[in-house]
Amino acid sequence: MQKPPRYEILLAEDNSLILKLELRSLKKLVNCPIKGFWQGGELIDHLKQTANSEHLKLIF
Repeated sequence: MQKPPRYEILLAEDNSLILKLELRSLKKLVNCPIKGFWQGGELIDHLKQTANSEHLKLIF
């Protein structure tokens, strides 16, 4: 039996209040890792570091 794919949700937001609200809301809705990024450069660095990961990424 094949395992379902693992997902990772990545949020990039320059407004700290909106980022906190989005993270709080998504954590209630989904059961997968969720990471928030204050700056786009941090998100790019994360993507480079996890390029060989088996996790599929959904970026907002």
